[in-house]
Amino acid sequence: MKTIISEQEVQLKNELNEADYQVDRSSIAAENLEETPYSFGVLMKWGKNHRFMPVGIPEHEAPFYAFLNYLKEQHKESGGQQTVGEYLASTLVQQFQAFINREGMSNPIDMWNGKPQQKAVLELLDQKLETHVKDEYFYDRVKGFWIYYCEQESPIIRKPAVFAATLEYMYKTTPYFGTNLPPVTQKYVAKKYGVSPNSISKRKYELEDQLFEWWMKSVKIVKCLTTPFRLILAVRL
Repeated sequence: MKTIISEQEVQLKNELNEADYQVDRSSIAAENLEETPYSFGVLMKWGKNHRFMPVGIPEHEAPFYAFLNYLKEQHKESGGQQTVGEYLASTLVQQFQAFINREGMSNPIDMWNGKPQQKAVLELLDQKLETHVKDEYFYDRVKGFWIYYCEQESPIIRKPAVFAATLEYMYKTTPYFGTNLPPVTQKYVAKKYGVSPNSISKRKYELEDQLFEWWMKSVKIVKCLTTPFRLILAVRL
């Protein structure tokens, strides 16, 4: 948890061992710390303070503690020979992706504190998308990206079908979600959702601004070969 000390510093409490850290504010990827007082990332000593490397990923309360419970369950199933912190360190890439995509947890639509119109986009996508392409891992990544986009951009949604159609088109055509599905055209998806191809093209351009940033945060792990570091699940004090 974060206590805002100044514009440059916050104080964090590690949920795994209750240790406190002074952290550079700039290393936490959140504009409003009051709205997302939880963070996940690799914390390294940086002068008199610590910094998240590459960044601390902000999160809301419900999904943060859902992930913490998920992590503890995974640790228990592993045999519990390590501490939870050691287990997190040894499965870092897996857990980093689980945190971003909310894998193995409750339905992200139910957990997410999104606005009704934002949730309606995922509900419509779930209704329209073919069953055989709803691979749990890749489909969860699409949902995770939409939630990330909404939390970063707070889009005004007048017609959920436009965004749902855009997500399906991107899911089936962009390499960032890792699928290997037959390509589709904007015209085909537009007809399926009852929207225009131009509206998909416009929204795709808007979503792509955040897609690369989301993808980088979901896969980029800084490997520290000689510098001591700590994995931290933190909440503001």
